[in-house]
Amino acid sequence: MSTTLAPPREPSGARADLGSRRLTERVFRVRESGIIAVLALFVLVTAVIQPRFVSSSNIQFILVNTAVYALVALGETMVIITRNVDLSVQ
Repeated sequence: MSTTLAPPREPSGARADLGSRRLTERVFRVRESGIIAVLALFVLVTAVIQPRFVSSSNIQFILVNTAVYALVALGETMVIITRNVDLSVQ
């Protein structure tokens, strides 16, 4: 004789949590997509106004300069995570 087990039932509150979690995830995806779309629009407008903007040397220059700010942001992130007070960059 074999028996089958019914899947465990979720409480009705869990369904509401699942629905709100999906909504939250969808909102965050839309926000990120909007930021990417605006960035792409700015790059497109700038490339139309100044065609040299999308040259390989200029993109390399932008990425190298961005790396400096990324390192500073990483350091400040560590300060914030460890709950220190000083946020000055010297």
